[in-house]
Amino acid sequence: MAARQLPYPVFDADNHFYEPKEALTQFLPEHRKGVIDYIDVRGRTKSTVRNVVSDYIPNPTFEVVARPGAQEEYFRHGSGGKSFREVMGKPMKAIPAFRDPAARLEVLDSLGLDYTLMFPTLASLVEERLKDDPDLILDIVHALNEWMYETWQFNYENRIFSTPVINLAVVDRALEELQWCLERGAKTVLVRPAPVPGYRGTRSLGLEEFDPFWEDDFAQMAELCGVDRVIFGSDWPHPEGLAEPTNLIDDLQGLDAEGQRKVMGGNMISLFKIPNEVVHKPDVPALVLT
Repeated sequence: MAARQLPYPVFDADNHFYEPKEALTQFLPEHRKGVIDYIDVRGRTKSTVRNVVSDYIPNPTFEVVARPGAQEEYFRHGSGGKSFREVMGKPMKAIPAFRDPAARLEVLDSLGLDYTLMFPTLASLVEERLKDDPDLILDIVHALNEWMYETWQFNYENRIFSTPVINLAVVDRALEELQWCLERGAKTVLVRPAPVPGYRGTRSLGLEEFDPFWEDDFAQMAELCGVDRVIFGSDWPHPEGLAEPTNLIDDLQGLDAEGQRKVMGGNMISLFKIPNEVVHKPDVPALVLT
């Protein structure tokens, strides 16, 4: 099925690439070599952090991944009695668009997207596993940013805006990293939100108990903080995201047509000062994942 075509440019503020092995290691300084590594464990490639095997991301090579939007129905309507494996469905081999910006542009066209913010996937592994060594975190984060800039740029064809990572552990170094990113054209950066602490451990800030804080109703959110401050993101191609990003328009029926246009792209276009034009190719065949 071809993507829904909207009568205005669409800016998806939450897309992801899947990193190859070298993303965290290629630009590490010599004295940090080996901190992040990959080993074979009973036929499966696992990442190690300071020689400790990490299952934080079960398949860190991303050669086989869950399908985009695999969990969409689960998050909208619950499991319906299905097991986790049934909810996730059949996995797929990674396609070039998960790793290559030129290939990703073609996918943006097929999804009806004009612009997107592009986030990494592995950055949270570093910050979670190395909380006791801020300087090491900062070295690895900078290596990731160097790889990201070399591979994706921070502004690819004025359509894909990748987000370098900033860690605030050492403020002076964070400021240096920010300046480095800005000098290379970054329009935005990623600061990881931490899990919410509680008496029985941490839990996701996406749980229902936090809904009053996040105002999930778009119309209420727009009324509270102004429609000019609301943007949408699909989380494509992550399984918990949307398989068809433009379908989010169905959740914006509480807004008028101008409000829908702003949330679906207008606000980001104004913020980034980029052409307010539909630039994707509408005749590109729909993406078929096998």
